[in-house]
Amino acid sequence: MTGFVPLELAVLRAIFDETPEFVEQLQQQLAKVIVLERENTGQGFLTTMSVSDDLDAIQGPLALGFAVYVKIGGLKQSLGVALLLKKGLLHQLDFYSCVGESTNGLNISEVKFELTEAPFGE
Repeated sequence: MTGFVPLELAVLRAIFDETPEFVEQLQQQLAKVIVLERENTGQGFLTTMSVSDDLDAIQGPLALGFAVYVKIGGLKQSLGVALLLKKGLLHQLDFYSCVGESTNGLNISEVKFELTEAPFGE
């Protein structure tokens, strides 16, 4: 596994925990994944990954993780998270604003965060 920041690792582990039927394959892929690109989209963060296609692909949904949210310092509301798969392999981790709140000026590798199961803060 190469290049993940603490926020990304915490979210990936939470998504793996909520999908026990895929956890073994996901962990095998995670051990071999490389982060290709990380982008602040202005409405969230997008992390693009690459994993060898000789690993076992998941035969299931194209996206996982819709019950994981992240409270980030500097934002009033939580970000939703989706783990996107391409041909059953880890492809992108999408952190998205549920209410259109801007993430401009935030650095994913430096933000303070807390995982939550609720999309909206207090």
